[in-house]
Amino acid sequence: MLALIVSGAALFGLTGPALGADSSLKDDSRKAGRAAGGAVREVVQGVKKAGKEIGSAAKEGGKEFRRAVKGESR
Repeated sequence: MLALIVSGAALFGLTGPALGADSSLKDDSRKAGRAAGGAVREVVQGVKKAGKEIGSAAKEGGKEFRRAVKGESR
């Protein structure tokens, strides 16, 4: 949902002013596509980073659980 909002805002921001200019429709659509792609890439990179942090925390939690079960201490 956030990606749609961000890409919609990016599309409007880039194509709105360009509609009155002497640029072709093809150039405008290319700019809008690049803006949408950039916005989606940012969102995906953020999700990827969060996923890595969650995975790292789960791995550490698993190690702690294993140590607790075995009765080991750090």
